[in-house]
Amino acid sequence: MNDKYYKMLCNSYIGNIYRVTNQEKARFHLKTAIILAKEIGDTCECFAATNAISKSYLQENKYDEALEYALKSIQGSRDEESNYLCYYNIARAYSGLGKTDSAWLYINKTSDTDDKQLLLNRYLALMDYYNAVDDNYNFKKYNKLFTELAESLESNENIRQLVNAEDQINLNYISKKNKEIRDVEYRWKYLIIFVLFLSVVFFSILRFRNRLKIQKMQEAFSSQSLKVNNKINGILEELENNYKVLNNTEIHLKETSNQYAALRSLLVVHINVMKRLTIASYNEPKKKFEKIFNDTVSSYKKDVNLYVSIKKYIDTHYGNLIEDLFSANPSLNDDEKRIIELVSIGFSYIDIAVLFDKNPNAMSTRFTRISRKIGSTEPLTKHIDKLKKQKHTKKVNQH
Repeated sequence: MNDKYYKMLCNSYIGNIYRVTNQEKARFHLKTAIILAKEIGDTCECFAATNAISKSYLQENKYDEALEYALKSIQGSRDEESNYLCYYNIARAYSGLGKTDSAWLYINKTSDTDDKQLLLNRYLALMDYYNAVDDNYNFKKYNKLFTELAESLESNENIRQLVNAEDQINLNYISKKNKEIRDVEYRWKYLIIFVLFLSVVFFSILRFRNRLKIQKMQEAFSSQSLKVNNKINGILEELENNYKVLNNTEIHLKETSNQYAALRSLLVVHINVMKRLTIASYNEPKKKFEKIFNDTVSSYKKDVNLYVSIKKYIDTHYGNLIEDLFSANPSLNDDEKRIIELVSIGFSYIDIAVLFDKNPNAMSTRFTRISRKIGSTEPLTKHIDKLKKQKHTKKVNQH
């Protein structure tokens, strides 16, 4: 009995951890928790896991599946507030499916509440409903209420709940990812070394051949007439142009080497973090592991060298993109600069929410504010990607 109860809790906690990054794995663990909860008769945990699966499907806009589990969770609820959570999920699913009458029916089954977490879910359901009926005025109204309430809540409340468990399944997953990262690093390392070696050999041969040509032309110079001398001068001018091309190619190789060095430093930081967490999760008790996890994520966020490496990689690869963006927007604060740097190497708002210990919804809202601050009407990720493409195209044209 106790063994099943512990396994149920572990699967529930791990499922909620994965809800931040991997919905498929999150649902696998949550469904396992439901099976165990039914076996031991824990209706509360069965309701919580079923409700979490419904929210997971909503995050991926899979409204049919979200509705199915939201309706199931009603059967496992015990009080009015629990029913409210189910009703909000059902209303959001119906809104996503375009069944706005059904969505409004379930919203009307709820009422205003002093519970800020329930109120946050109510605003979210109303936003989805008014978005589905194209009522822009009310959508903006509840979006503003949602944003203000989300920012007033303690931002790390939900994230802290997600980081509460670890078991052998998670350990095996982390070990596998570490091996994949090491394999990728080794392959890139040897590929770059091989390419550089071939480049050095090629340019050495090319330089040697050019020197032979120059030497032969210089020997013929003394025995040729003025006409031949003019031809030689023309050839020498052509050789000078070839030499400039060679120098430009060498500069390009140096840039490629700098890009590799910057990318390698990012991989090394990531590998060290994952290695530290893997060792801790295998050797340390659960509470100590949780502290090590939080401390590691915190240090990862505050690691100045990490952001220096990110900036170096992006600016080297995309022509001072970050430097130009920061210079053009001096009002950006340090956290906003960090967010822009992380977005530039592919971090999503959920990834950055975990790293900054913030609520994902609040981080999404912050993305929108940063976009407006830098004068963009597009989503922040899309705007950064567009700048990267422009810089890359400009750099290719210059070469």
